[in-house]
Amino acid sequence: MRGGLASCVDRHVDNFLLARSAQIDTWRTAKHESGVCALYGTAGHRPDGDALDRPQNTRAQRVSEDSYGELQASCPQLVSEFGGENGTYCCDARQIHDLSTKVRRVLCCASYTQQRA
Repeated sequence: MRGGLASCVDRHVDNFLLARSAQIDTWRTAKHESGVCALYGTAGHRPDGDALDRPQNTRAQRVSEDSYGELQASCPQLVSEFGGENGTYCCDARQIHDLSTKVRRVLCCASYTQQRA
């Protein structure tokens, strides 16, 4: 039997590994099938402010007209692959808006870089 500091360290390492294992398990989803999302909505933010997607098994959803317009403008190929206006998607309005904002930012940077070349 180990005692003292070594025993204390072993116990803390075991507790950390158990806690980490439980944390990883909360990010797993049970269903992996067509039409069922593994991620849907957001579950907080990273330290840099970007949203974290929520691990949640839910059926893909139709999106609002406004969200559809943003999605169509940002990712037309995705929209055509998933059924267009009547399609179902694994993203809510907030996720679509965040994606659209990031795509516009990238396109703006690419345009600026081309103009300077």
